[in-house]
Amino acid sequence: MLHNERRAGLTRFARLALGAMAAIGVCVGTSATAHAGTTYALIIANKTYRHTGDVRFADRDAAAIESVLVDTKGVQPQNIFRYENASVGDLTFLFGTAGQPGRIAQLVSGRDSELIVYFAGHGSKHLDKARGKSVPYLLGVDSRPEALPQTAYALDTVVEKLKNIQQTTLTNGRVT
Repeated sequence: MLHNERRAGLTRFARLALGAMAAIGVCVGTSATAHAGTTYALIIANKTYRHTGDVRFADRDAAAIESVLVDTKGVQPQNIFRYENASVGDLTFLFGTAGQPGRIAQLVSGRDSELIVYFAGHGSKHLDKARGKSVPYLLGVDSRPEALPQTAYALDTVVEKLKNIQQTTLTNGRVT
């Protein structure tokens, strides 16, 4: 949890971040109603990249989102899982692989609960010539932009994993 004095300076910025979160959030759940369960949040702030430019305000954006979730939405700090400068290995650990669930699936529980996922960092697309389409990726801090399929985490996999959590664990809740 952030210290009160640090959070106090984020009020205006946190409101802007909340609007940005609502504008860019990808809802994979079907429930639009309020939930009765616990709210969990996974916040990833990738600021310092090895093979591409840094994301200057990723850490501040993540702090603002965390502040909004705690102060406005009432999310308990122990239910917020925050990672800074996550590698591709970290993203794989958190979201899982094709055959294995990730750590986040093990941390959330309660069919009426909600999971909020926020990523501040680089994303990019790779043209998959065999499939004839662009494939979006989230970049870990160690990803190589020239080799996304080998060194980044597919956004389609993130969405698939979150849908699976929605369908198997948070059956009456939602994932945003």
